[in-house]
Amino acid sequence: MHQPDGGQGAAAFAGACWQTRLSKGMYFVYYCAISFYVPFLPLFLEEAGLSLTTVGMMLGVRPLISMLSAPFWGRSSTLNHKL
Repeated sequence: MHQPDGGQGAAAFAGACWQTRLSKGMYFVYYCAISFYVPFLPLFLEEAGLSLTTVGMMLGVRPLISMLSAPFWGRSSTLNHKL
């Protein structure tokens, strides 16, 4: 019987599963690392001598940029026909 993947069925699937598990593991470790330092970041910045207003602006800029740039990336994806 002819296989459309060139006869590599299980081997190709196993390789894809390995890569998927690796990428999921890397995301897990990355977000675990972030969860350890993000709660203490405002305290660290305040101890570094920054005012509470400056700390608030520094920590609020990232979500603001994400909100403003999301429509741009969505439109770009639609125009380029990529997900």
